[in-house]
Amino acid sequence: MHVGHPVRPRERRRRVSAGTAVEYEVELTVDRSVADAVAAWLPAHIEQVLSCDGFLSAEWRDVDAGADAVRWCIRYSLRDCAVLDAYLAGPAAALRADGLARFGDRMSAARRVSTPRRTWRSQLGD
Repeated sequence: MHVGHPVRPRERRRRVSAGTAVEYEVELTVDRSVADAVAAWLPAHIEQVLSCDGFLSAEWRDVDAGADAVRWCIRYSLRDCAVLDAYLAGPAAALRADGLARFGDRMSAARRVSTPRRTWRSQLGD
């Protein structure tokens, strides 16, 4: 599993206030030959990540894919940046190593962190 550019604590992030919610996205590109195996493994992996203190939710999304690979984005909502820092300094390496051991270079991951700048709500209701 190619891990792309790792996200490191407090690097490549603008300064945010303590308590500001964080979105942590992992975009997977998976060779079609192992897509079913990855799809079977991924829910338990996501549950492991969600068991880390401060991880609030996760969403598995389909992303446009090519002929040879599928792409999925796992979007985690975290309480704040301190949660992400603790995750990256702690269990992240072992969880990433598990995917690498299972799927090798047939799965790659790119990661992205975002925090809200501004939020709008529809005036039309539901």
